[in-house]
Amino acid sequence: MDTELQDLVAILGIDENQVNKGKVEVSTFPEYFSSLKEEVHQHIDKILARTNKDSYYWQVDKDSLHLIFSSYKIVSSYRKVERQLGNCNYAKKRIRLNFGNRSFTKDQCRRTLIHEYVHAITKEFYNYSGHGELFMFYNNLLQLAFKEDYRQKHYNEIQESMNAKI
Repeated sequence: MDTELQDLVAILGIDENQVNKGKVEVSTFPEYFSSLKEEVHQHIDKILARTNKDSYYWQVDKDSLHLIFSSYKIVSSYRKVERQLGNCNYAKKRIRLNFGNRSFTKDQCRRTLIHEYVHAITKEFYNYSGHGELFMFYNNLLQLAFKEDYRQKHYNEIQESMNAKI
């Protein structure tokens, strides 16, 4: 690495491995990511997939939902930015998650992945982009339902451990 580039890396406070060295796209994810991604897919499927004729009007076709999961590529980023945790590029059908952010924990990754999938879902089903009412409805529905599932799971685990002690 030349001296000018080393100085710039030092000023920006980044690792020299973060410097783009050509057109090679490196996509590395934390160890927990593949299971978390599957968990998010199952959660979205459980809440949003239309299962029969008596489904709610806001639910969506299951096959179309699975098409979104398979057609949107998830890529990792390690930029040290405070503001952006991820983004959804509709044209490239790509969801980018920024693991370089200091606040990007496993829980934050789950919330961000759900958030970005909601962007993809509202764009594909309603041709809607942004953070307006439609986006907020689906995002809040999925985020709150996940918290409730998490709470119920841990409540059941506590009950089981208490019963085992008796």
